[in-house]
Amino acid sequence: SYLLSDLIGSDNAFFLKNLYYITIYLAPNDCHRIFSPVQCELMSHVHYPGALFPVKQSYLSSVDNLYCRNERLISMFRSSFGCFSLVKVGAYNVGSIEVAYAPSLHTNNWIKKLNKQDYSSGICFEKMEWVGSFHFGSTVILLLDQSSFLFKSKVNVNDKIKYGQSLGEYVRR
Repeated sequence: SYLLSDLIGSDNAFFLKNLYYITIYLAPNDCHRIFSPVQCELMSHVHYPGALFPVKQSYLSSVDNLYCRNERLISMFRSSFGCFSLVKVGAYNVGSIEVAYAPSLHTNNWIKKLNKQDYSSGICFEKMEWVGSFHFGSTVILLLDQSSFLFKSKVNVNDKIKYGQSLGEYVRR
């Protein structure tokens, strides 16, 4: 377990309250592209350089706060349903995270400096539009506001999730 503020930063923790989350492990043979779950607007991103521990279960069980210690790129979005965040966590052999909105952003490099970017004019994404990719595999943590999302999926731990598969439904606030 870990604190939300350790994962996405205390500056961003106010952004989401009463959360649902789903952690999606991307194995090497899975699709490594990340798509927008709804029509939305990118508000900001934060890149936290960090370690690149493997994200398999044996490491998750033995390395405290692994997701908070690994390199990660957090994208904060706003939609007509509320706010949500996509947390892209790097891993061993997978430090390269690419995003559509910042092609010059380079993760897993020798510069170990926090990189925060606000998008005051917003960058719009359509539902199912490509947001980013890992170059191999890793983990995506989707953070959703409980007041705007209802899980209605029969997805169980270790189930594969397919492109376009519904996990629930958004409720307009």
